[in-house]
Amino acid sequence: MSITLIRPPFCPTGFDQQFQEPLNLAYLAAVLRREGFEVHLLDAEFAELTVEAILREVAADAPSLVGISVMSDGSLPGALRIAEGVRRWAAPESHVTAGGHFATFRTEYLLRMVPEMDSVVLFEGETAIVDLARLVLSGDEWHHARGIAFLDDGRGVSRTARADPVVDLDTLPFPARDLLPKAIRLGLMPAVLSSRGCSGACSFCSIHRFVRKSSGRAWRGRSPGNVVAEVRTLVENFRVGEVGFLDDDFIGTRGRGRQRARAIAERLTRERLDVLFNLECRPDMIDRETFSALREAGLRSVFLGVEAVAPEAVRTFNKGVPRATAERALKTLDDLDIQADVGFILYHPYVTMEEIWEGYSFLKAHGQLDVHTALNRMFVTPGAPIRERLIDEGRLAGEATERSLGAETYDWIDPRVGDLLAVLHVAVFPLFRPWYNGLKEYRRVRSTRKFATDERVADDRMKVLWAYVRSVDEIVQHCFEEAYAVATRPRKAADELLTVSRRLRDEAMADIRALARRSSCEAFLTADCRW
Repeated sequence: MSITLIRPPFCPTGFDQQFQEPLNLAYLAAVLRREGFEVHLLDAEFAELTVEAILREVAADAPSLVGISVMSDGSLPGALRIAEGVRRWAAPESHVTAGGHFATFRTEYLLRMVPEMDSVVLFEGETAIVDLARLVLSGDEWHHARGIAFLDDGRGVSRTARADPVVDLDTLPFPARDLLPKAIRLGLMPAVLSSRGCSGACSFCSIHRFVRKSSGRAWRGRSPGNVVAEVRTLVENFRVGEVGFLDDDFIGTRGRGRQRARAIAERLTRERLDVLFNLECRPDMIDRETFSALREAGLRSVFLGVEAVAPEAVRTFNKGVPRATAERALKTLDDLDIQADVGFILYHPYVTMEEIWEGYSFLKAHGQLDVHTALNRMFVTPGAPIRERLIDEGRLAGEATERSLGAETYDWIDPRVGDLLAVLHVAVFPLFRPWYNGLKEYRRVRSTRKFATDERVADDRMKVLWAYVRSVDEIVQHCFEEAYAVATRPRKAADELLTVSRRLRDEAMADIRALARRSSCEAFLTADCRW
């Protein structure tokens, strides 16, 4: 008897994502294997498997337990088809469960939408999945497993006692690396999770609620020795040159969190692992001492969750990071020669055109205006506080219908925002493929540079690629400014927005084709954006 864990295909709501190994499932596989269970990992996104291919694999394995990751509404259509196929023909006797953020915060909706699912594993699943697996595979009554939910004979959702939390992350085994060889063949860096949670409580995010309800803590980190031991294993066993820390908040806290980060840096430097890395954190967690040590240890880029600079938007997001703090963080990174990638939510239900321009000006001034930031809007995340506000105000559309499959939308306080986005989606979104492919290739060359026959050739190619990416950014800026001017015009003819959109798109694509020819980047115009 075996267990199959599945990441279903993702239905994109905008941009393709930089897919990595599914660390959530990799951790579940690791703890299950430690307990003696046979586990098979199937990843539709990473391994590019269709639903039909996944179901054929399930049928061949005939698992007793099938676990499906449902992290967001984008995973729901694929999860529904997989659960239906498992129940109807692939493994009709198996127990089908789901887990993840969406599954946890929209439990009843998911169980009613996908009746083929027997249960949902709530919050972090390492303890609960082992408890459920023991009962299912032994043929015992599984309804008593801790940390799960299920529909109770149509009477509603029953939730069992909470599973024991994993307070000390060092007690977990390193995640299963079944899919890493494929990642390396694609030029992807391995992903490492050194902590869980976030010290913030942003209104658009559910991470702080998910992690706090899982463990009782907003943020907890692995010990420096444990983190560096995993990095050493990756370097020695898989010959990698760069790793990506996928922590939502790598630093975590100003006191012990910064001490932990410096200790990780010191160990990496002392052990001479010769590995580059990147991380994500809040702007108010950046200080010169800590990031100087991290830079010396191999840090090359930081994803910085700025999200907003207009005071009203900062309050709406409950971000707690004023513009001055964000700018100070960016200056510190620039001084240390660490590349910054800013996360920014330019559009949200309450935004005004004036706030959009303030955000655009900030991004442009700091070299952060690109295809993604020019179009990035707030998504309504299950479990996020702002979702509750939108429901209370009656401003959420598409909620709890079979057609929406969980996706929820909202309108704009300022209708001109809709006009601006209408132009940008036609004019700028087509630029995503050539821009993102150039960025991917730049990161791939950087991550494999130390294995190159001639590092100077790699360095020269990186300069060409970065210049190409930045030139696309300049084209995006031109499109944005023209689109903004049209959207804020008092009187617009009915067809003016479409005419301007198409003209800007055609001009932009002509410029990018010429740029690609000059940079030997023609392949980026047509290549698939996915890793």
